[in-house]
Amino acid sequence: MTAEPPEASPEATANRVVGSTGLNAPGAEFHAAVNINVGTGLTAPTPSLQELLALGSVEAPFGRLPEAVLGRDGILTALTQPNEVDRARIDVLSGMGGVGKTTVALSAAQQTKEAGAEVFWIHASSAAAVADGMRHVALLAGAPADHVAHAWEKGGRPAADLVWRHLTALDRPWLLVFDDADDLDVLSCPGAALTDATSWVRPPVGRSQGVLVTTRDGNKRSWGDRIARFHQLAVLAVEFAGQALQKLAPEAGDTCSARTLADRLGFLPLALHLAGTYLAQAYGDPLAEAQTFTEYINVLEDSPLFLDDATEGVYGDLRSEEERARRTIAGTWELSLALLERQGTAHARGVLQLLSCFAPAASLPNSLLNPSTIARLTMWPKDLEPRAIRKALGGLRRFGLIVAETLAAEPEYQIHRLVAEVSVAPLLSGHEDYGEVWDSAADLLVAATPHSENPRDPSSWPAWQGLVPHWLVLLNRLPRSGAPADDRLTAVLLCAGVAVSYLHFRGDFETACKLADEALERSDSAAANLWVGVNLRRHRAIAVKEMGDLKSAESELDRIAEECVERLGAADSTTLSLRYERARVASERGKLAEAEHEYDEVIRHETQLFGAEAAQTLRSRHARAICIRSMGRLDDAAAEGKLVLEGLRAELGERHPDVLEAQHEFAISLRDQGENERAEEVFRQVLRLEEEALGVEHPSTLITRANLASTLILRQEFTAAEVEIRTVLDARIRILGPDHPVTLDARHVLTVLQMRQGELDARSAAAVFGELTDAQREQLTDDHPNVLVSRNSHAAALRTLGEVTESESEYKAILEAATARHGEQHPVTLNARFAWAMALGRVARTDDAVSEMRKVLDLQDRVLGSSHRNVASVRASLGALLLQQGNLDDAEAQLRQALDTLPDDDAGRLDVRHDLVTVLHARGRLREAIRQLREIADAELRRFGPAHPDTITARNSLGVTLKDFGKIEEAILVYREALKDAASKHSNDQPLVLTLRHNLAVALRKQGNLDQAEKEHSAILKIQERRLGPEHPETLATRHSLARILDDRGAVTEAEAAYRELLSASARVLGLKHRLTLFIWGNLAFLLSAQQRFAEAEAEYCDALDACQRFLGDDHPETLTTNHNLAMAMANQGRVAQAIPRFHDVVERRKRTLGPDHSETLIARKNLGEGLSRTGQPAAGAKEFKKVAEGWARTRGAGHESVWDLRYRLAQLLWEAGQPRAAQHELETLLDLAQKDGPDGDPRITTLQRVLMAVRADDGDS
Repeated sequence: MTAEPPEASPEATANRVVGSTGLNAPGAEFHAAVNINVGTGLTAPTPSLQELLALGSVEAPFGRLPEAVLGRDGILTALTQPNEVDRARIDVLSGMGGVGKTTVALSAAQQTKEAGAEVFWIHASSAAAVADGMRHVALLAGAPADHVAHAWEKGGRPAADLVWRHLTALDRPWLLVFDDADDLDVLSCPGAALTDATSWVRPPVGRSQGVLVTTRDGNKRSWGDRIARFHQLAVLAVEFAGQALQKLAPEAGDTCSARTLADRLGFLPLALHLAGTYLAQAYGDPLAEAQTFTEYINVLEDSPLFLDDATEGVYGDLRSEEERARRTIAGTWELSLALLERQGTAHARGVLQLLSCFAPAASLPNSLLNPSTIARLTMWPKDLEPRAIRKALGGLRRFGLIVAETLAAEPEYQIHRLVAEVSVAPLLSGHEDYGEVWDSAADLLVAATPHSENPRDPSSWPAWQGLVPHWLVLLNRLPRSGAPADDRLTAVLLCAGVAVSYLHFRGDFETACKLADEALERSDSAAANLWVGVNLRRHRAIAVKEMGDLKSAESELDRIAEECVERLGAADSTTLSLRYERARVASERGKLAEAEHEYDEVIRHETQLFGAEAAQTLRSRHARAICIRSMGRLDDAAAEGKLVLEGLRAELGERHPDVLEAQHEFAISLRDQGENERAEEVFRQVLRLEEEALGVEHPSTLITRANLASTLILRQEFTAAEVEIRTVLDARIRILGPDHPVTLDARHVLTVLQMRQGELDARSAAAVFGELTDAQREQLTDDHPNVLVSRNSHAAALRTLGEVTESESEYKAILEAATARHGEQHPVTLNARFAWAMALGRVARTDDAVSEMRKVLDLQDRVLGSSHRNVASVRASLGALLLQQGNLDDAEAQLRQALDTLPDDDAGRLDVRHDLVTVLHARGRLREAIRQLREIADAELRRFGPAHPDTITARNSLGVTLKDFGKIEEAILVYREALKDAASKHSNDQPLVLTLRHNLAVALRKQGNLDQAEKEHSAILKIQERRLGPEHPETLATRHSLARILDDRGAVTEAEAAYRELLSASARVLGLKHRLTLFIWGNLAFLLSAQQRFAEAEAEYCDALDACQRFLGDDHPETLTTNHNLAMAMANQGRVAQAIPRFHDVVERRKRTLGPDHSETLIARKNLGEGLSRTGQPAAGAKEFKKVAEGWARTRGAGHESVWDLRYRLAQLLWEAGQPRAAQHELETLLDLAQKDGPDGDPRITTLQRVLMAVRADDGDS
């Protein structure tokens, strides 16, 4: 007898039927379907093909497709247009629930169908569904009904073989899709594995257009490496997610708000569909909870399950409960967890709940995913093996509930934010039911936190960086019991304090404040240890200070210090650390005397507590040295800094960070004293040691490198400076991000440097400075020093563009902000007032400028002392403004005092000496000016060499003065030599070289060498148009010089057209008040006068004069020149009497502002004399000519030809005035000079002799 096989248990049978194919032992459903009599073994007639086809459907549900499938073009192309190798593989499309796998599969199927293929769509949620679907495919592929019935009676691989034989032989193209095959077992058969390619799903054969499987299970190992190719479907890109929402709900908001909602939904297609559907239905419904994208975001904050409201009220959906669950947020991921549990992954749900306690949108660092640490948490059964946690994590990853980011330096894991929010929702609403989970989350975060490592050490930062977002969220979410702090909460708060200190050292001050606020709220409510709260508040106050809110930081430190004094005592170490920080803030606020007193008290107590040479005491002395340096006590600060440095070295060693910081401050002290070369040397020493001890990218190392770059800029070593600041910038971008405040500082320095080097034009620089300011304002207060520095640079760029009014307005706003923040005497405020005063001078408010600059000088003098370099610099600027005002005596006195104060090697001396030369020039003392400029140029040549910018600048100024003195040939020689020397280090298109070339061209024009001048100006113009644009002020100035050449050539029509075009452009770009505009206007009028078009010239002069008087003032040189030329135009039209008052006014104003012997004063006086003579006042005219002749004699020499001409004209006027004896005396003096000094045959002698005969004969002297 044959023994009966053992009966399978009901559970095993069920697993075999449902979990595999259902065909091992035919179940009741199948027997009923084919009318098999199980009891008797007799079968009914085999059902017909039509009867079998009526039992199911493999039609694709194309009705679910949206109008457009957005953001999936790449994967659809891969699915529908595979290469020959990929065509022979199964396409496995995996991804988390709700990511849109079915939608992509439907879209690919539709495209394939439209191309002429037949689509077989099998819903693969269970083994029975797969078996039913494949039976239908077999029948549609041409398998006889009786063969199908027989094969399905056998079940398993025979049935699979049947359907694949007929698919192979099918005479038309086809596509087979298995949708929602989350449990991969349903695709296999007993005795086979997916990798065997002998189960229900196999690689494409025959005329197949593909075999596509959609699944949540992303485990590639189930498929092997030969039969399948994998497509991991991610969430939508932001632009497509926003478009999807707008297509569903076009009235709900704009693109920006749609993208914001899409981001809030994690760009998950299912969530986007639910949200868009709800908003489309809610449009126009006054009772709807949300009608816009923004309102929907607000509602989501209360519950992410609000998304499922879109599924309410839908009728006619008779799909299974599981199918409907896939279309809801609440149900879709529950299916994944349930499947994992059925597959034996017992702790997946608990692990997901645990990890969902943390930040939903942040990556999970590996320290939070350590299986051994997680297994020891209190939420699990005792002695849980780490491998159970590892299995749970693997299962969550397989189903996309945890995603691995493999492109990072280390793999990072992250839960989709909606998965996390849905998972944590019951924990947040029922804290008491999930106490063990919350306790475990707190313990896990404490265990993962590197609290024993020094947060100042950058090597610990990567671990901290990944944990900070989770600290912020967990502190906010942890249940509040109201009980005093227990050991667990104390540990949490202590670690949170270390995290705050990490953020402080990291430079993320805003986040430090947020985390401190959360921790302090817990600490205060739970009455935690005093030291815990003090530590948190101290680091928070420091962060507030670093963010720029010095007042708030000072107030908070005051409160903490007072509390510590009361509870711990004034001499307690914790109290002293608070008082130390308070002194630092006071010093930064400019309250230097108060800060010094506080430092003294701290040092006194620390000396008693720790000893005078203890590191803590020395740190305080170091900070005090910085304070007194800011007060101008440079010698005291330098001496103290040196002692502190030596003490710290002895106490801590050469490479300790505190020693390096002290040495760094010593270098800053040297730089502030003007010892830039020595400062550079010390900075380089510190940098080398910091690189070795701290690393090349430690914050202190980068600060030192940035200060080295600033010192190199002061030394005008621009190339070396750019290398250093770019190194700093690259590191800060990589470590801190592009928008961190110190990163923006480095960008600011680089932009200033590029502008100084001519690599960045003013317009581009202004745009960069504006961008930097906007970025800083997002993180810092509007009056933060860093913001003010960027605003100051932006104003300077505007000034360079010629937008002097806008620039002045911005400088004034900066001053107001600095004053409100720091008070009148703070260095930041004084610098702002200085900049505004200079801006006032540029808009011709010279009197106001001088007044403001005197205020700055007085305050700087009182705070820093008259010998401080900053005081000397301010004094020099005051001198320049007084020079502009026309107050030459006071200007010279201020400039000379500044020059005497500045050290011999100070870079500012050159500017001061140039201004002094300008005073000499203004006084008409051109010979002395030339002599001094020669000395300056020679000194710079000896000091820096021929190609240094300072040398080139000095030689350029010498050339200008020689040109103005009339020594054109010598000026040209100076320019050419300077250009030759500059060529060794400076390209031909650098701003410094372009200035030389421009001035050379001007001198060539004055020499009459118009062809060379035009060639040079044209070459310069090409460079400027390419770099700066056709309407930049410098470009317009060169175009103006070319127009002057046209004028000199006599091409008056072309010159006039050029002047008018330039005038229009300059007025539009720079404004009527700009000097270039007024200069062009004056030259246009002068050209009209030269053509005898005096009426037109007068009209232009009148308009130009009105603009000059309004914008520059009555005494401005341009105003006086325009008024003088207007008088000439009137006189040339015969209205000499009207012209004379204008000549008088110009003479008096020039005499007052420029001096009586200035060339322009004398020219105006000469024309006044001519006007008087033409109106019948020869005696008055003679008086003016006498003064002119005396003035020229003093400045040009008595034998100068111009003096001879003036005295001859004087004699003529004296004779006309009825004073023949006076005329005779003047003529006889001239004759003696001519006979003594003139050349042989001098025609002047004959002329004088003839005129003298007539004058001597005249006895009508009156």
